[in-house]
Amino acid sequence: MDPVEILKHSALSLSDISRRTGVSRNTLNLWLQGTTQPSLETLDKVLCVLGYEVFLSVRRMSNASAATAARVLLGELEDDSPEVIEWINRFRKWGDVPVDDASPLQLIERAAWASNPYGRAGACHFLPTNPITLASAAQALGQRWALSGTYARAHGPRPYPGCGGRLGSTLIWCEDPAAILPSLPQRVRLSADPIAGGVTLCPAAGRELDNMSVSGGVQYASELQVDIDVHAERYAGSETK
Repeated sequence: MDPVEILKHSALSLSDISRRTGVSRNTLNLWLQGTTQPSLETLDKVLCVLGYEVFLSVRRMSNASAATAARVLLGELEDDSPEVIEWINRFRKWGDVPVDDASPLQLIERAAWASNPYGRAGACHFLPTNPITLASAAQALGQRWALSGTYARAHGPRPYPGCGGRLGSTLIWCEDPAAILPSLPQRVRLSADPIAGGVTLCPAAGRELDNMSVSGGVQYASELQVDIDVHAERYAGSETK
């Protein structure tokens, strides 16, 4: 529930809430106007008076802007959106950005950790199957799509066989995995989690489908996106906490 909506529709006046919590009426007004955010302690005090309690939940991030930021820093994309700039600044602060001719591996690994496509909401995991079957289903629905992960590393425009990730899996970026499911043949079976050699349909939430390439009639994510997704396999299967 939205704490602001709870405060807005409270039967108690702001003066009553202020008196009971010790939080100034001015602070409550600023909170309602969206010009300030309460501390966790203040939030707990106010919600307690209104009959609610704060419950925190922590989960592994899956932030598409992190991958975009890495691709910007490595010269593959241009993007000045606030979310991407925020990640660029983080990577710089953390010391992940390569200097001069240093290897970009550390930045790619951090982008993989933060973008975490295998943990993204809406991703659908499958037992080992021909990834072209799923890609064709996306194509038939008019969705944009691109192969990535270990399969793309081995079969893409610049193949590097034997240089795949921990799972040796295929990631297929698309627009709406759930819309594809009804059109898949029965032999394509879902899996609760990413598995070795499996396939994952992942919803693009950023610029994962930008700078695609085509080889042998098959669409592949950009070289850097593939690198990031291969490294992301080490984080596949992380539990939500």
